[in-house]
Amino acid sequence: MTPRGSRERLPSRRATTTHEVRLRRSDGNLTVFLGVSHYADGRPAELWLDTMKEGHELRSAHHAWARMVSVALQFGVPVARIKAPPCPAAESGVVEIDGEEVPVSSVFEAALRLLGGPCS
Repeated sequence: MTPRGSRERLPSRRATTTHEVRLRRSDGNLTVFLGVSHYADGRPAELWLDTMKEGHELRSAHHAWARMVSVALQFGVPVARIKAPPCPAAESGVVEIDGEEVPVSSVFEAALRLLGGPCS
């Protein structure tokens, strides 16, 4: 871990896990691929988020948020301190995480849950 206020760089090769998350919404399913890279000690270090078949604006918002989360993690911000942005109710639904159905308010909240953080 690096001193507070400095960025802990990622190695060029790192362990990454990809999750396919289906957000079941009232207007149909939204498939999201979440990639999580880890440091050698297992801490999450980077988040990739890609929504399939959604509009450009929504995909851009998801990519920008994932990049912000990645930079925060690399600067040592704990996952528990990262919050999901407010989203319209249309993004809420249910996801399956570790075999358990979990209600979420957005794709962002689903990503935070997969990173191991609490959601508010």
